[in-house]
Amino acid sequence: MSAMKNLPPDIIEAILVRLPAKSLSRFKSVSKLWCSLISNPQFITTHLHLNHHPTSCKLICFSRNTNNKKCLCSIDLNLNSDDVSANEVSFLPPPVMWEIIWGSCNGLVLATDEDERLYLVNPTIGEIFELPISPFALPIEEGYQTYGFGNDSSTDDYKVIAISFSNTDMFVNVYSLSNNSWRKLPNSPYGQSYVCLVGGVSVNKNLHWLIVRPNFSSMIIAFSLAKEEFNEMNLPDSLGNNHPFNVLVVIGGKLCVFNQLGKDLWVMEEYGVGMSWSKVSIHGVDIDHVKPICSVEDNNRDIVLVDDDRVVIYNVDERISRNVRILGAPSGFTIRGKPNRRKEEDYGGPLTAYVIKGCRVCE
Repeated sequence: MSAMKNLPPDIIEAILVRLPAKSLSRFKSVSKLWCSLISNPQFITTHLHLNHHPTSCKLICFSRNTNNKKCLCSIDLNLNSDDVSANEVSFLPPPVMWEIIWGSCNGLVLATDEDERLYLVNPTIGEIFELPISPFALPIEEGYQTYGFGNDSSTDDYKVIAISFSNTDMFVNVYSLSNNSWRKLPNSPYGQSYVCLVGGVSVNKNLHWLIVRPNFSSMIIAFSLAKEEFNEMNLPDSLGNNHPFNVLVVIGGKLCVFNQLGKDLWVMEEYGVGMSWSKVSIHGVDIDHVKPICSVEDNNRDIVLVDDDRVVIYNVDERISRNVRILGAPSGFTIRGKPNRRKEEDYGGPLTAYVIKGCRVCE
């Protein structure tokens, strides 16, 4: 170990980036240089790519520990096995009372605590970073918020998008990790609308939300992380207005709409082309609040589904499913998060299992 300290930083980084994730958290204490290297977002991205396995992924979700406190739990999912392991994520700082997971990008997770403070979480090395409070955020009693998290590849900057709604207006604030600061964008044209309260999903360098107007018409709004402007996309014509049961997901790097009522998955085969929607029906899965979260990279025909406390692998061609046993899950394990201030029966509540490594998702 002492010999490694004398190596050039680029050699040290080339060695560290190939080590297992569990080793990295221990090696942070070796020196300030090592700690800085391992905590760097670019290092995290490179580590994920080098340690990628086409039939495995890591999920992040909620559980309850032995003290009955809500904690973050990681699941190492091997898609060729019927058994997976669940482990509580340990953090060096004092534990946080987690509330909602809003999204993930390149191994980092955006989450809020019960006081609605925002955090960026690195489950691989057990680090959390509390974001500063936005000076532009609406008071809690005046509205509600939804968030999105992604990487602006044009500047290699991570951004958090906060969309706030009052009774009449919609406000958009952008947090930049590189500047550690918030900016307020011009008001959007969606003041008389509301957004289903799940985190924005990232596809093609855009964050996407389902938006429902007061007349119950639905559409998708896409926010460009580079241009910081909104565009609109139409939903499939035959999807109807079952908006409380529709959720946006990303499967195989493609934007999808999943209808939880009919268990139909609509896939946008060509991004931004409204005529390219195709339907995949999921049959024989006896789960009320199922949600697809990724597909197996080897064939793209096996889809990973999650429910409150279950993981299911569904084959599109054979129309068969198999349950995956979650081993080592603490008591009270759940993959469902808690919705924000809108009533849960309006939305079904956001399912908060997010892929943070591997599988065919766009993050």
